[in-house]
Amino acid sequence: MQSRYLRKLRSLSSKLLIGFIINTFGCALFNTNLQAFEMVQIGFGQDKPPYVINEESGLEIDLVKAAFATQNTEVVIRLFPRKTLYQQVKKRLDGASSLTTKANDGLFYSTPYLVFFNVLVTKTENHIIANNVADLAGLRISSWQGASHLLGPELQNLIHQNHQIPTTYHEVNAQTQQISMLLTNRADALIIDRNIFRWYWLKLPDTDKFEYNIHQIFPRTSVYQAAFRTEELRDRFNAGLIAIRNNGTYDAIWQSYFDGETSTK
Repeated sequence: MQSRYLRKLRSLSSKLLIGFIINTFGCALFNTNLQAFEMVQIGFGQDKPPYVINEESGLEIDLVKAAFATQNTEVVIRLFPRKTLYQQVKKRLDGASSLTTKANDGLFYSTPYLVFFNVLVTKTENHIIANNVADLAGLRISSWQGASHLLGPELQNLIHQNHQIPTTYHEVNAQTQQISMLLTNRADALIIDRNIFRWYWLKLPDTDKFEYNIHQIFPRTSVYQAAFRTEELRDRFNAGLIAIRNNGTYDAIWQSYFDGETSTK
């Protein structure tokens, strides 16, 4: 009788143990699968190769996707004109790339992860001398959206104040327009990231390529962050950034677009 009782007790204990294992590890596996399939919608400024080429590729997209991949999070890409990104993340997106911090706006900003090298580009044949922003007076200038607010008060003053020689200043969303404007002499100078300019210039037919000068008259770099609607998602992205910087993925992505040039982190 006692032996039969012990066998039943051992059988019951085994069933309870198996049930505990299934519940514990089954839940863990279920949660892991949930994480693996979690998706977030992130907005990017459209039409700025090589940072954003299309909804599948670009340096900026690759960095964000790689960071989130380390956190078992899949990124759904949404492209918008750059000037609307801030409002898009405020209204409906989970986050947006390549923004700068605004105080007390209810969003959560990541650590900086993206660097733009702002330069002035002119045609060599035009013999334009530009050693500082004041030298741009009287020129027809094409720039990227938002440059006038981010590149310092000197540029804003040049644009908005009256001068004896007026300056024509135009900001565009599609930066391919900038190259076209300089190529066809509808602009005297471009304010542009040097890597974006080089990307487009290399794609010109050989018959359209022109000699150009790079003028370093702006702060060498502009550093950008991502903005998120929740603190948890911001922290997850920051953890991913640390991971891809430590394992070499960050530099590998950067160098794959810029022929071995390292980034400023």
